Amino acid sequence: MFKKIEPIDKIKHNGLRFAPGSDLTFARKLSFVPLGAREIFLASRYYPIVFPLDGVAVPQALLSLRKEHNSYINAEGKWIVPYVPMHVRRYPFLLASPTPAGQEKGEVGKLVLCIDRDAENFKTEEGEPLFDEKGEPGKTTATAIEMLRQFQGDLKACEKLFQQLDEQGCLITKQAKIENEGVSLGSFRVVDFARVQELDDAVLAGWVRNGLLGLAYALNFSLANFDRFGTKIKVV
Repeated sequence: MFKKIEPIDKIKHNGLRFAPGSDLTFARKLSFVPLGAREIFLASRYYPIVFPLDGVAVPQALLSLRKEHNSYINAEGKWIVPYVPMHVRRYPFLLASPTPAGQEKGEVGKLVLCIDRDAENFKTEEGEPLFDEKGEPGKTTATAIEMLRQFQGDLKACEKLFQQLDEQGCLITKQAKIENEGVSLGSFRVVDFARVQELDDAVLAGWVRNGLLGLAYALNFSLANFDRFGTKIKVV
């Protein structure tokens, strides 16, 4: 999605303007996106939400069952359901480490605002300037920083919250298959509610209070959205 990432710079990007756009063609090759905790209830209405097989338990909205394909964008570059995930809406801005070394180390405390310099949003003389006449961040830049900080924090909170499911053995591997054909379309993890029901009341009570149990049920509800991919899909 991002092609030419540059840390924002008041000298290099002096005079650069940002113009909002409705064409989401840049996300056409996204087949999944991570979700923050505050997105899950709304996203569960439109996307199947699963966990990756490996790594941290961050929920992902599936956009397709094919690599580098997005079933939620039409030929005109428009999103076909009402809710667009924040991972897409933040474009062409992101928070990233300013150095390759920092990226390798995962230095989340040293993130800076970056842009995709090749984005169509910057190929215009209209729109809001990234910096004002004094070299201070303009309204668009300040809004982007606040939005990304909130999103970054939401992702971290989501990771911490769902880690509890993993630690309690409540994630189980499943596959998406074309019904009656037995063709596997990929593996992932989902919430194992049989295991959830075996947990101590104290653990479940804690999950009710911190909202995790409600989110888990939303994830389970979201699996019905596999039908949106056009073929009768069965999760087994």
